[in-house]
Amino acid sequence: MNIRELEPADYEGWAALYSGYKAFYKVHVTDEDLRTAFEWILDENHPQYGFVVETEGVLVALAHYQVHPNPLTANYRMYLNDLYVDKAYRNRGCAGSIIETLVTICQNEGFEKLRWVTADDNYRARSLYDKLAHKSEFIIYDAAAD
Repeated sequence: MNIRELEPADYEGWAALYSGYKAFYKVHVTDEDLRTAFEWILDENHPQYGFVVETEGVLVALAHYQVHPNPLTANYRMYLNDLYVDKAYRNRGCAGSIIETLVTICQNEGFEKLRWVTADDNYRARSLYDKLAHKSEFIIYDAAAD
């Protein structure tokens, strides 16, 4: 298992993974949305970062994250936007390795923490997350912007 930065040549494999992620969360997939997200991740000046997990030349997982300031603590924290592992490669340590990699980045950069959300009914992922982090007491709200 090799965790590495996303490269321009990864588009097809990455797009297949990200389409699977979007389908899991019932988000409509368009080529335009995929291209935009991919370009954001590759753009050094964009606040969206990402990497992939590669096994024997095949992309099997992805992670997208951001780093942002937290005025409350006058420090930076990392937010994991997306984590997805291809169904055929689950239960092989990919997701745990991704989170450990992100935590290591936080430690090395002096960020206060790694934070993420998941669906309440995503029991499979939550069983892992409960081993790697503590569940926050915060409740998430979404206000429509349209």
